[in-house]
Amino acid sequence: MRESMDSTGEEFFKKHPDLEFVIQERDIARLSLEEGDLVDIAFYERNIESQRVIWVHH
Repeated sequence: MRESMDSTGEEFFKKHPDLEFVIQERDIARLSLEEGDLVDIAFYERNIESQRVIWVHH
């Protein structure tokens, strides 16, 4: 059985400390994001390019 990532992704990011995400234009437009917005993202561990913004903190 595949072990799922904890909700914060802490262990994943410990293994990949230099990982950066680029917010997709579709998410910027869909959520009216502005520079400096704090967001949560979701992605598949084996396909991080599939990431998308799932929450904007206001």
